[in-house]
Amino acid sequence: MIIFVAGVYGSGKTTICSRLAADLGYLSVSASELIRARRGSATWNSSKKTKDIERNQSILIEAVAELKTCYSNIILDGHFALIDSEAKITILPKNVFSKLNIDKIILIESDTHEVKLRLRTRDKMEWDEPLLKELMDAERNNALAYHEETGIPLQIFNNKNYQAIVSYLTKKE
Repeated sequence: MIIFVAGVYGSGKTTICSRLAADLGYLSVSASELIRARRGSATWNSSKKTKDIERNQSILIEAVAELKTCYSNIILDGHFALIDSEAKITILPKNVFSKLNIDKIILIESDTHEVKLRLRTRDKMEWDEPLLKELMDAERNNALAYHEETGIPLQIFNNKNYQAIVSYLTKKE
């Protein structure tokens, strides 16, 4: 099973993924780690501007396919939208997620101001709050569109609702 945990930078995805992996016995990996490992370097800078987005997604698909040969349960920390090298929001194509063969989607959301403060502390970067809000909206809209198109289960959680996430993932269907 692949659980795709999405959300904007600083929403709390990585912390939640680490806790879920420990509590549920899944492998937790981030899309950026997999891409960086295969490319030998990052194609994004400290302001999260990413170049070569399309190629990165191909690399991610290859890396996840390889992981699936060794691990049956994976939590993948990633995005439905990114900021390109020109500081424009880029919606990732739905076929990327189809090729990842994800089974469930969890979208982590947080208050825009809280995310801005977290990014300032973590990355030493000052973010424009309207841009951050636009990115959050793009993330949500693309996640919902993919869910509606494919029927892949999607749940949206606030980053403070960890127990609700665990309950969602462990309930028998």
